[in-house]
Order: sequence, then C-alpha cells, then structure tokens
Amino acid sequence: MAHFRLEVDAIQSWGPLERLARICMWRPCLPEVRAEDFMYMGMLTSPDRPAVHMYKHIGTRRYLCIDAHGHAYATSGVGRWRERVIEAVPLNDLHTALALVFAECRGAATSVRAPTEILTRATPLV
Repeated sequence: MAHFRLEVDAIQSWGPLERLARICMWRPCLPEVRAEDFMYMGMLTSPDRPAVHMYKHIGTRRYLCIDAHGHAYATSGVGRWRERVIEAVPLNDLHTALALVFAECRGAATSVRAPTEILTRATPLV
C-alpha cells in the first residue's frame, strides 16, 4: 500500500478520464463512462508512483482514481486527512474500479465487495 499526498489545488486534468471513457467505448464488457458525470476532486502524488487523479461520480458520490496510463487505484479511506495523506493501492483491472463507482446506479451494490475488502485482497501492480 502506497502513501499519497492529496493536492486539492491541482490543475484539473480531464485527460485520464477521457481516455478511460474511450477505452470503455472500445470494450463492451466495461460500462459506459462519461466525463460529464464526474467532478474533478484533486490529484494524489507520491515520489515513487505516477500521479493519480481523483474523480467523483455525481450520482453515486463514489471516487474513480486513475493515473495518466489508465491504471485504477482504490483508496482505503484511511489516512491523515488533515495532513492530506491517503493510502491507495493499484487495482488489477478496470472492472473492479468501475464496479465500485457504479454499484449504486447499476443496482449491484450487494455484489460488489467493500473497498476495504478489495484493498486487503488486491495484488499490487509491480
């Protein structure tokens, strides 16, 4: 699990989300992602990891955290928020990340594991 610093004053970057939306269009097994359904919330930075952009879905109020290469991350919700330090781990697939974001609006909340359970079982990317 990596520690990231939350930069809430970061310049909004919509490129990673727009690229993810195109990937979802090309892969019918993934749900539709529309950038206009998200709010930019900030950027997570770490000296040894790529920057991770945080987008919040306007309907489910859940976060989608992705880097510029399209890798998804799960945040634990654990951190020192006053110091803006957040723990996150890379997820192995986009299906899991998108299921966490869209669970409530797709009616699948019972079939999606809680984020903390995913974090404990996630295999970090190397």
